[in-house]
Amino acid sequence: MIFRTKNNQMDDSSSSSSSTDSDFDDFSDFLMLYLLSDYNEKFIEKIPQRTSVLSGEDFVKQLLGGHERTCYELLRMDKNVFVELCTCLKQKEYIKDTREVKVEESVAIFLMIVGQNMRMRLIADRFQHSLETIDRHFRLTLKAICKLGQDIIRPTQSPLPFRIVNSSKYYPWFQNCIGAIDGTHVSACVPADKQVSYRGRKNVVTQNVLCACNFDMFFTFVSAGWEGTANDSSVFIDAITTPEYKFPLPKEGICNQN
Repeated sequence: MIFRTKNNQMDDSSSSSSSTDSDFDDFSDFLMLYLLSDYNEKFIEKIPQRTSVLSGEDFVKQLLGGHERTCYELLRMDKNVFVELCTCLKQKEYIKDTREVKVEESVAIFLMIVGQNMRMRLIADRFQHSLETIDRHFRLTLKAICKLGQDIIRPTQSPLPFRIVNSSKYYPWFQNCIGAIDGTHVSACVPADKQVSYRGRKNVVTQNVLCACNFDMFFTFVSAGWEGTANDSSVFIDAITTPEYKFPLPKEGICNQN
């Protein structure tokens, strides 16, 4: 009687194990069919998403060959300035043509995202590239612009312009002046938990930016990233007291002479 019961238990265990193996085999077959179907849909019978006749390269050519105002409205930059910017970036080798995207197209992608606050999905459809390509070239152009900014935005040792020296209204009162400074608020996109400190008196999320320029209207210093609620004096004191920023201070002794 006991032996028979053990046999029954063994038979039940064997049938349960067989059922489990069968279920596992069925799941494996289903998973294999799903993967094959997904691969077939993505790579074999793939339906192209970007099918516009006007490619990104053609769009940029049309933009540069069209009306001056259209280029400025879309890129926030005149045609000649855009071409000069692209030429400068290529000469300094901060950015290069790739097999799929040329420098002019990459810069246009960057300017439309920054100047128009457009989402990358819209840019991807406009320039007929994947989201990964748009994101990659946006980052490459951003790094190139930052490198170029370090070359352009720097203190200068140029003499006073003749319009200052030859004017009794400005000279000698501005003979030791190194330029002018001012602050401005630029719209910012920050995480939700930090928006309170960036929301200024006009209830807009901004960053407080300090800029300095010389008499030739060239920027010599820019300090960005401060919260919109930051006081202008705090931004200025931090700029002139932090040696790493290299603020264009007057030469030592000039203030004492005045």
